[in-house]
Amino acid sequence: MSRKKLTPICLILALVICISGVAFASSAGKQGTNYDNFGKAVDEYTFSDLKKISNVKENIYNSMINSVDFYDAVEGSFTTTFIRAGEDVTIDFKVDIPQQVAIESVRGSIENLRSVCMDEMLYSYNASNDDYIECYYASQLDSSERSVKLDYNACLPHAQKMAFFDGEKAIYDRVVTMADGERGYYYRPDITNTAYASQCIFPQSLGMALLPDMDNWEISGVRQCLGRQAVVISGAVTDPDYAKKISSDSFEMTVDMETGVLLEFKGFSGGELTQHIEIKNIHFLSSGADNGIRSAAKSALNVINHSTK
Repeated sequence: MSRKKLTPICLILALVICISGVAFASSAGKQGTNYDNFGKAVDEYTFSDLKKISNVKENIYNSMINSVDFYDAVEGSFTTTFIRAGEDVTIDFKVDIPQQVAIESVRGSIENLRSVCMDEMLYSYNASNDDYIECYYASQLDSSERSVKLDYNACLPHAQKMAFFDGEKAIYDRVVTMADGERGYYYRPDITNTAYASQCIFPQSLGMALLPDMDNWEISGVRQCLGRQAVVISGAVTDPDYAKKISSDSFEMTVDMETGVLLEFKGFSGGELTQHIEIKNIHFLSSGADNGIRSAAKSALNVINHSTK
């Protein structure tokens, strides 16, 4: 089954979220927030707790495809084989969503790429082929629409369905069946402004590809990953086209409970590991000058400018 990307004008210009309930707080992404479910902090949730929640699968799914609503700033590093099969490519990133500042570097056998997105400009330099790009990069962030509805009956308590407005009506389902029977996908604008790091920090593509059919995957457990409480899910890759694309017929994902960020992905074919993404370190931060990301972006831009002289 082929994948269609649906991009109504409203998706390009702005994301309209159905707003009611509690507004997004700048402290989101910090562990220890207390929710009413079991009188526990998120980092105290157990596998037994998850099994008591009737809609936990929907909340895991909605958390992944809306992860950018549940933290303000993040920095870290991961390795992935999705760029080149069989090779670990390293991605380092620093992102401040409210400030719309992003830095990422990509290091592999071919790639030696550094990019900075700041003040609606994108600067990118690939030292492996001496390719330099400088261009206007319009921000797609509307801070007035970046909000969270809290659901006190779920792990990942904030992961309600969120609506797009397509010019005529609100659309809650991000994966739909088209008139021809094929699936269509409504992608949110990537307000992380990263080309590679979004695999982990905004994993909407993997989430929409693998999780809409709730019967095709299970919650396997709960574990600590880099000091974060995470849920482990596993299942089958049922779309033959997507299975071919990622060389996998089954998968296992480790997802941060509080933000929906992807901490680890394993793809298998015939039981053999074929693809993986693994976070090496990650830190969620508050937005603003104190987190050092804008300062780091200026330094990274100086390095790029020096490299291109």
